[in-house]
Amino acid sequence: MRRSPIFFAIFLFLCSGCAVNRSLYVPYESKMYPPKAPLAPIVIADELQQPYEEMGSIVAYGRYLDGYDKVNELIKAQAREIGADAVIKVRYYQENIFRVGFILTLDYTVATGQGVAVRFKKSPLNKIHGLEADKLQ
Repeated sequence: MRRSPIFFAIFLFLCSGCAVNRSLYVPYESKMYPPKAPLAPIVIADELQQPYEEMGSIVAYGRYLDGYDKVNELIKAQAREIGADAVIKVRYYQENIFRVGFILTLDYTVATGQGVAVRFKKSPLNKIHGLEADKLQ
C-alpha cells in the first residue's frame, strides 16, 4: 500500500505545534532560587544600570504568526519560574522549521527569542533606592 506524500506533509504540519510555544533554561551555575509570583514584573532590557548576577540563558520559541509578544511572554514566564528579576541582551530571530514537498510546499516559521536571565544583587545602595530584589516580587 502506497501512502500519499500529501498526507505525510499534513501530518508533519499538524505535529509541528510541539516545537513552538515553549521555553528552555540553561543555567550557568547550580544555584537555585525560588520562583517569583505569577504576575511579578520581569524587566526585559539590553543592559541594566544596577548590579546583577547572570543566572543562565533562556530561549523561547513561538509561532511567527503570533508575533514576538508571545515570545516575550514565554521568556518572562520562564524567568519567573527560575526566580530571575530581569532578562537582558534579548535577541530575536526567525527560522523556518521545515519545507516539505516539491509541488506542494508547507512552510512553518518559528519566532525565537534568546536572552540572559539575571538576578539583582542585594546591596546597601539598592535598599536605599528601593531596588531590593525581594521587593520586586
